[in-house]
Amino acid sequence: MTKEELLARLNDIEWDDFELKEASGGIPKSMWETVGAFSNTAGGWIVLGVRETKVKSVSTYEITGIEKAEKMEQDIISTLRSVSKFNVPILA
Repeated sequence: MTKEELLARLNDIEWDDFELKEASGGIPKSMWETVGAFSNTAGGWIVLGVRETKVKSVSTYEITGIEKAEKMEQDIISTLRSVSKFNVPILA
């Protein structure tokens, strides 16, 4: 996803295949629910390291980043390929 595509998504009104998650403390537990939901539809994008704040139904976004990105990526891929979390391996 390019920077322009990300900005277009953030400015869109409604998302059904795009999810932002803050991940400053590691992989968020809610990510796996989103992965499960996306795997039962046409798929989607999960962007980690972004905090969403809503005030009166207006969202603002702050890039919080993630620590140890390579380790987090390896952990995510390992979990997606394992059948311990999901019934079948999921391709990223």
